[in-house]
Amino acid sequence: MTTTSPQTTPKPHSSNKSAVQNPQALFTLSTQNRTFEGKHYRLFIATPKQHSSAKILYLLDGNAHFPMALQMIDPSLPLPTIVAVGYPTTGAYAVAERTRDYTFAASGAEFQQGGGAADFLRFFSDELQPHFITQVSHNTATPVKQIFFGHSFGGLFGLYSLFQQPQRFDEYILASPSLWWGNRAILQQKPTVFANKPDSLTLTLSEYEQNPNADPQLDPTRRARILQRRQGLTVEQLNIILQQDGINSRFILIADTNHGSSAAPALGIALQKAQQK
Repeated sequence: MTTTSPQTTPKPHSSNKSAVQNPQALFTLSTQNRTFEGKHYRLFIATPKQHSSAKILYLLDGNAHFPMALQMIDPSLPLPTIVAVGYPTTGAYAVAERTRDYTFAASGAEFQQGGGAADFLRFFSDELQPHFITQVSHNTATPVKQIFFGHSFGGLFGLYSLFQQPQRFDEYILASPSLWWGNRAILQQKPTVFANKPDSLTLTLSEYEQNPNADPQLDPTRRARILQRRQGLTVEQLNIILQQDGINSRFILIADTNHGSSAAPALGIALQKAQQK
């Protein structure tokens, strides 16, 4: 059985300004509009021009996280192919669409706008992964490794994928997953025994979610919501449960952040995974 990792804040992945100023020097950047079962998506794709690795990093909330990832990449390390799944919108987050796609079906009026996780997972298995695995494998003799990153509802979808098809991705980085969805019914999706296990799972949480009283911008309404959502099942408890199931899971607490601001340092962890030699 693995043991719980120390709760530490990761260092920034890269401070190299050349990557921020000119990602086109490192990658061929493109976008693709895709329609799957009547739902519309926009893919943001970064294909390395050189020093490429046999790794694919998939990002949810691609409209927001793709430019963030390009700024944080370390040009001195092997470059993964980045596939960020977003939506044909100018906004950073497509609230209705991500709620629909990233959440599993749950009873209750407050959860009726979600429930499409099974369809969205099929979009990965039938459309995205076969295409990009073939593309990357043409350029390397090394087996392709697939890494998944999701934040909030995106982290919840990552757990759904882990529980339904754990072999779908080799490594998962799940930031502040929305365990409250469906009144904490995510554990109902978990198999009793994992027939397959990923290489690793990283769960992160912001300091001010774990301890909202430490938040200098504390708002009573937000504090009450955070405390209510942590009832019944916390990310820390989930990490222990998955370790007991034999999953190579670790938990990282990200200091001085709230739910939203912890997304960037968590993405940095995903990039570290994607750029490991």
